Amino acid sequence: MAQKKGGKRTAPTEEGKKRGPLTPNLGQTDRMLRAIFASILVIVGFFFERGLASIAMYALAGLLVVTSLAGISPLYKLLGLETSGK
Repeated sequence: MAQKKGGKRTAPTEEGKKRGPLTPNLGQTDRMLRAIFASILVIVGFFFERGLASIAMYALAGLLVVTSLAGISPLYKLLGLETSGK
């Protein structure tokens, strides 16, 4: 997001880029583990659980897939964690 100074837009600073809400904070290993765990949750939810438990597993699996694909974890942002190595 550009900042306005005197009517002109300036490029964001490096510090501003690091603190942006959509800056990736997940490393490759973390993203892969999330995708694997999501797959396990879907399989367990489909074959072994019924009712509310399976719905909860599907919801958690969906959240893990989205965060894995985007590379952004809102919980990590809240806690100030970063596994991306940047």
